[in-house]
Amino acid sequence: MTDSEKLDLLIVQMQAMNGQMGNLEKQMGNLEKQVGGLEKRMDGMEMRMGSMEKRMDGMEMHMGSMEKRMDGMEKRMDSMEIRMDGMELQIRSTERNLKNQIMRSESLILDEVERVHVILDDHIHDTKRHTA
Repeated sequence: MTDSEKLDLLIVQMQAMNGQMGNLEKQMGNLEKQVGGLEKRMDGMEMRMGSMEKRMDGMEMHMGSMEKRMDGMEKRMDSMEIRMDGMELQIRSTERNLKNQIMRSESLILDEVERVHVILDDHIHDTKRHTA
């Protein structure tokens, strides 16, 4: 394989890595959209909670039934908190995975660039190899 072919191969590999980086950027964009969706859902939940508080104020005359309803709401809140904790853990895990993938890709690119530099340095110092 000639040096020109090797360099062409390196260029193709680097272009492939650039494509992979583009895919990672798209995945990060999708993750940001998902986080935005979660924020909207949280806003909706907060609005619902505000509505529930108004209803509770109107039910003060019915203490017995209100206590039962409050117990039910506490269970729902606990369930929502558990779900929220799970979603937060999942988001953190996804962020870690994406960061690790990006770092691996960057490391591969840097290794490839370093390898190309070594090849070019070899060519500079060995004039017998370089015909141009």
